[in-house]
Amino acid sequence: MTRSLLATLVALAALALGAGGAGAHAVLTASSVGKSALAPDAPATVTLTFNSGIESGLGKVVLRGAGEDRQLGTHAGEQANQVLVEVPALPPGAYALHFKVLAVDGHVTESVLRFKVAAR
Repeated sequence: MTRSLLATLVALAALALGAGGAGAHAVLTASSVGKSALAPDAPATVTLTFNSGIESGLGKVVLRGAGEDRQLGTHAGEQANQVLVEVPALPPGAYALHFKVLAVDGHVTESVLRFKVAAR
């Protein structure tokens, strides 16, 4: 392989690797309700924590369970990468918190957080 061809391939690989990081989406890194967790009581608030800043007020959260879908209210958390979700009183059962948020870099992230509320 000639040096110029090798240099070109190395440069292209560096460009490809550099472009991958710039297009990254916000990722959920933690929540106050663990994935597939069994909670003794329904949480009044769920905190969603992401790996980057989130535009507050531009997200949408829907709670699915108990035979219905409910859009829930959200507000900014203590940190720029947190969203607080207000959860109504829930009867025992399985629930899915579907969220769609806008990161400060302009990318939209959608995912689902599943949890269960235990029967007393």
